[in-house]
Amino acid sequence: MLTIRPAQPEEIVSSLFSGASPIDVAAVRLSANGRLVSDGSRPVAASGLVRINDGRLFLFFDVVHGALCGVSHARAIIRAAREMLAVVAEPVYTPCNQAKHATAHKLVALCGFEPTDEFIEDARVWLKLPRSPA
Repeated sequence: MLTIRPAQPEEIVSSLFSGASPIDVAAVRLSANGRLVSDGSRPVAASGLVRINDGRLFLFFDVVHGALCGVSHARAIIRAAREMLAVVAEPVYTPCNQAKHATAHKLVALCGFEPTDEFIEDARVWLKLPRSPA
């Protein structure tokens, strides 16, 4: 059974960014807002909000290296991301690298993001605007 729980920054770093640069890891350590998706006792995906140097807020979410994921995992990843996005009242960006993950754009779109013309390294940047007050 899959569970979603709040994650400490160190858990996000160890789950997602094992091959990341020290700069990326330092940025993630500053973010206390994250979610960890677990399958029993092991993490299978994680997500976190990170404010980068130019002031923009980015959502990072990914499958833990080596974890096998199916439809239920994808749904849990989307639910975890939406939980975090629901309380954010500013634009949020996310990188989406389709060369690395062929179906990543589908997950990003299901979370309410739309593609922009910006690229960071090989990843297209997607944007989600906050909901207007009713």
